[in-house]
Amino acid sequence: MRNEEKILTVDQTAQRLWVKVVTIRSWIASRTLGHVKLGKRAIRVPESEIQRLLDKGFVPALPERAAR
Repeated sequence: MRNEEKILTVDQTAQRLWVKVVTIRSWIASRTLGHVKLGKRAIRVPESEIQRLLDKGFVPALPERAAR
């Protein structure tokens, strides 16, 4: 993670990838998605991790499918 890199909350990450928050938390728990812990509870995801997922071939869900 670069010093000036933007970090996102779990909610923001889920919105960016059009998936549910529980999916992001699952990816963090399984170490599929890198993250940064701030304090005891706050979790943030670097934008570079989102880009890494996209580069690996992840295709964000369509908005109408993510609402289910």
